[in-house]
Amino acid sequence: MWLEKLRSRGAAAVGAFGLYATGFWLWQAFQWGGPDRKVLIADLVTLPGALIAALFAWRTAAHGGLDPRARRGWRLVGLAFLAYWVADLLWVYYELVLGVEPFPSAADVGYLLFYPMMMLGLLSFPVARRGRAERVKFWLDGATVVLAGWMVVWHLIIGPVAVAAKASDLATVLSVAYPLGDLLLLFGIVATVLRRPEAGSRRALAILAGGLLLYVVADLGYGALSVLSRYESGDWPDALWMAAYVLAAAAAECQHQCASRGVVESGASVPASSYSLVPYAAVLVGNVLLLLVAARQQVPLALGGLIVGAVGITGLVMARQITVIHENMRLMADLHALAITDSLTGLPNRRGFYTLASERFADGSSPTACAILIDLDDFKEINDAYGHEVGDELLAAVADRLRASVRASDAVARLGGDEFAILLGSQTLDDAAQIAARITEALRRPFRLRVGEVTISASVGVAVASPDRDDAGELLRRADLAMYAAKRRGKGRYEVLTGSLAAQN
Repeated sequence: MWLEKLRSRGAAAVGAFGLYATGFWLWQAFQWGGPDRKVLIADLVTLPGALIAALFAWRTAAHGGLDPRARRGWRLVGLAFLAYWVADLLWVYYELVLGVEPFPSAADVGYLLFYPMMMLGLLSFPVARRGRAERVKFWLDGATVVLAGWMVVWHLIIGPVAVAAKASDLATVLSVAYPLGDLLLLFGIVATVLRRPEAGSRRALAILAGGLLLYVVADLGYGALSVLSRYESGDWPDALWMAAYVLAAAAAECQHQCASRGVVESGASVPASSYSLVPYAAVLVGNVLLLLVAARQQVPLALGGLIVGAVGITGLVMARQITVIHENMRLMADLHALAITDSLTGLPNRRGFYTLASERFADGSSPTACAILIDLDDFKEINDAYGHEVGDELLAAVADRLRASVRASDAVARLGGDEFAILLGSQTLDDAAQIAARITEALRRPFRLRVGEVTISASVGVAVASPDRDDAGELLRRADLAMYAAKRRGKGRYEVLTGSLAAQN
């Protein structure tokens, strides 16, 4: 009962904060109080926003049910908002108490600290495990989005500041530092989206990322208006900042409730087929912006920065496509390997055996190729006596002994069930018979399994290929005839098929 009350109180507090923000937005729309009081009302009403967001983040960070990485992430998010609130407090002091221009001032220290602290917080949250290819694609996609953001920042702020160059040195540096901070924040947002947060944090971080994206838009709007000397407290960027605070508080409360319900991080890997539309949207934004600026024939400096960004995006997209092509080739190779490999023993399966044999016949590399077919005698009795798990263990042990009985150039395969085959290259009939005898003796020795020692025998058939008339299928069929002849003559032996069957042991 008390847990439900705690949850409802958190949700009610977020709702109250939302109503508070709604009142501010209505004031912005209708300008109650007149223009003379606009700065005063805006500064005082927005002042608690960052502090409230910080308090919600710290409340969530203190939840004992959270993953330690998530707790560290929310702690850093809270510290970032606290730094921003201190900066807001100094801004209000300079603007309302001292009556001086707050930019540049000591408030800028707190504002600038917000960006790296928030980015570190976003990168601290637990994410799904990723393979090497997924990590490469993440960095390429993240760089693409940041570069597209750079083009927007260059067009709206840095380019005009560089062209005007009328501000003091400190003001110029700060005018450039803020949009660069936005790029750090943008990277943190992209990392949050593309790295797929764990189940316990996914919804909360999606809400937080949405709020921080509004924050970036508000920052860019503030920077663009400041370049034109048109910004005043209470203008539209303040509405987006307030919305960012509300969403941050809602995200923290969402995470807190997930932790209270016991929604934990799953540790699942990122699927190989996972993708995001975010980098493609960044490519679209960057190129559309370049076309619009080029069509307006703006100054070469502004256009030059966009061209550099567009070239960089093109290179990143090409690198990503190459990565995808390599990944697809690897996946196709893995699928092919799975299709021709027996999962229990790791040997080629029937299809793999036929593929390898056909290749040898086709290139003529084995003019006297021989096939040995091995069938375990009375294997069903092993399964009936000990169970299929022990039967599988025996099959894997048989595969190991067969590998040890042949050369590295010879191919051992499991055709299915308890039937194995060996493709020998460049062997005489006598050599093949000696290998068959060695295999027969090797399989007679007891196998040490989980249930103790298990003995079994095998019937072995040997056939030699006639290159002028045999193919892989015919060679295996002839070895099969020899193997059945061995079974008829008492099992635990081998037979060689030449023109007629003759016992070789």
